[in-house]
Amino acid sequence: MLNFIVNPNAAGAKGYGCWKKLERSLLKKKIEYQVFLTWEAGAARELSRSLTVSPETGGQILVVVGGDGTMNEVLDGTRLSTAPVFGFIPVGGDSELARVLGLPRGPLACLNRVLSPKTLRFLEYGVLSYEDPMPRHRRFLIRSGCGFDALLLGKLREQTERRGVGNPLLRKVDRRLMALRTAHQLKTTKARLILDGERKMECNHLFLLNAGLVQTGMRGEKTGGFPSESSGIAIRLLQNRSKAQLLRAVLTPGGCFSGRIPGYRSYNCRELSVALEEDMPLHVDGEPCGFLRAFSIRIVRQKLRFLC
Repeated sequence: MLNFIVNPNAAGAKGYGCWKKLERSLLKKKIEYQVFLTWEAGAARELSRSLTVSPETGGQILVVVGGDGTMNEVLDGTRLSTAPVFGFIPVGGDSELARVLGLPRGPLACLNRVLSPKTLRFLEYGVLSYEDPMPRHRRFLIRSGCGFDALLLGKLREQTERRGVGNPLLRKVDRRLMALRTAHQLKTTKARLILDGERKMECNHLFLLNAGLVQTGMRGEKTGGFPSESSGIAIRLLQNRSKAQLLRAVLTPGGCFSGRIPGYRSYNCRELSVALEEDMPLHVDGEPCGFLRAFSIRIVRQKLRFLC
């Protein structure tokens, strides 16, 4: 049986309307399923945990209807020892996971991939570890990081929940203005990084750090130089004390990682430890994890199965 975990508030409350379209198609095709609506933050995590609570529930098919954040909650709550199979139907057009999976545009086309998949895609995942104050571990599929990105993503999420998605052009303008305000507000800090337990480096004015997962078979600029048959973590960071240059970085095409701003650095690793002098905001796949001074990130070789 298909288990649909639906975020009705995804993409500014477009999730519910998207689900009703999918529901009509499922009923027309006489597909057996059950649906769970997640009206509150954290509900998807609890639902996925309850659906995979014991070995007897092994092999469950969990289909997420929502954004990357909803998928992150489901992954974080799922008991992976029960060998679940995942499906993903993105709501809205700004899903990095959909691009990684090579999903078609449109929810009905994605539903057809779940019902009649062309392939079973295997993905590795990352784990962010920190203390808050007890040890915490958060899984993620796309990226994690601290600083500017984390603070901006949190503000944009609050704005979308409060005002909805709105006009695409106005949304782009709002995002740019909020990025400028966030860059002006955020204070840089000293940081100590350890890559793969060996390479050590220090940053005097860390503005942001982005740790993106590189999946086996990925190609393009986001692979961080890894060969296509390998996987790992592509680290990109920006350290700069000049507010004028940081604001310029935010406005530059390609963003802070265009390579045109002094202080941009990129590294490859499979494990990262970070110690900060001051608290900075932290996120996984756009989901906030609070303000912290120390954390570590590693990639897990266990393969997650996705219907594509």
